[in-house]
Amino acid sequence: MTGQFDQLYHKLTEVTFQDPATGNLFFPVYLFTYTPTEEYSVREQISALGERLLRPYGQNEVLVLNLFDAFLDYLRADDYGDETLLDILLDKERQEGYLGDIDELLRKKAGEEEFISFVAHRIRTYLNLPSQFPRVFVLLHGFGSLFPLLRVSTFLNKFERHVVGFKLIVFYPGTYQHQRYVLFNQLHDEHLYRAIHLNALL
Repeated sequence: MTGQFDQLYHKLTEVTFQDPATGNLFFPVYLFTYTPTEEYSVREQISALGERLLRPYGQNEVLVLNLFDAFLDYLRADDYGDETLLDILLDKERQEGYLGDIDELLRKKAGEEEFISFVAHRIRTYLNLPSQFPRVFVLLHGFGSLFPLLRVSTFLNKFERHVVGFKLIVFYPGTYQHQRYVLFNQLHDEHLYRAIHLNALL
């Protein structure tokens, strides 16, 4: 896996690839597939990749965003008096266990437009901050932790309109087989045919 991340680093430092106008202009989303059992190693390498790209040779500042962490922040931002929704749900789980009504609510919150806008606002705020370095890439991961509350295909279908002026690199725990993405090497993800399989470009 380290070898693939080295290749990915070199791809992201290519001047032509750093141009947001190159690639699929209507869906500038790239999926990097990896073996699900290597999740923790991949997380470390994603973080290292972000730091490496900012070094003198790369000269590119990227946003590394864990979607699961963003979802927790979203639940924390939904407050009811002195408590956040996350606090309420955690208390309920401690007292009653993880019940179906909690699962149903979390699925609803993960798939609602407000969460999509929350993520988009975080990305746009970052991209608009003053910087001496170009900002072209957003590295998005955490779908393995967020499953089954939100599938990659569901998120990207709703998030598509927000991917403007940058390239979204999605780290996908699964494989690409017969022109289809397979989550955890078992579940076919529909409607991802327009996303570019980044591994094939390395």
